[in-house]
Amino acid sequence: MGYRDGRERGRQQVAKKGSGLVTRWWNWSQLGDWCGWLLVVRVAGVVGCEVMRWLRNRVAGVVGCWLE
Repeated sequence: MGYRDGRERGRQQVAKKGSGLVTRWWNWSQLGDWCGWLLVVRVAGVVGCEVMRWLRNRVAGVVGCWLE
């Protein structure tokens, strides 16, 4: 076990640590993307419900006027 072997082993350990950090960061960023998507879907759902309710009221009002 010479000096070069020790250096090589140290480099491998650093590479392993670095890839672990990258993986962890990637998992966190993926989690952030998921949270963002869930938020977008939820907001879109609420907005869609409000728009549909408004449209239904408008249509019901117009149809009611016609029927009277």
